[in-house]
Amino acid sequence: MEEGRTVLCFPDGSEWFQGYFYAASAAEDDDFMEKPPTALGLLAVEMPVDDCVRCRHGGYREYKMTIINYDTEKEATILVQKTGGDFCTLATADSEESATRLNFDTSSMLTDEKAAACIRQMFPTIASRCENDDSVR
Repeated sequence: MEEGRTVLCFPDGSEWFQGYFYAASAAEDDDFMEKPPTALGLLAVEMPVDDCVRCRHGGYREYKMTIINYDTEKEATILVQKTGGDFCTLATADSEESATRLNFDTSSMLTDEKAAACIRQMFPTIASRCENDDSVR
């Protein structure tokens, strides 16, 4: 099992999110806005779930997540469940029998200008789609 740090961006109103995973050796530096060359890319697209389990406040969602290894140009796809709203937990779906497993708990969340600076630095494509700094946050 590989441990480390993950930086995720959940654009408002989107049915997807993206991010980067840093292995523990690369995640020791507190300057997480400098993406190390060993980062794995993450892209997750929301999957439809029955209305009886879907939380309108974003508390429960299911995603098809693609994990991208930029060094080997290989990808793995897993199903993950998101619970907890903004301060979320992500975990491999119980029914998923893949060798690739994921467990993520939020330990901190950036807001306001710190979030905008991080989005501009780490997710420039998302930032470029925003009309102004307020919409980057």
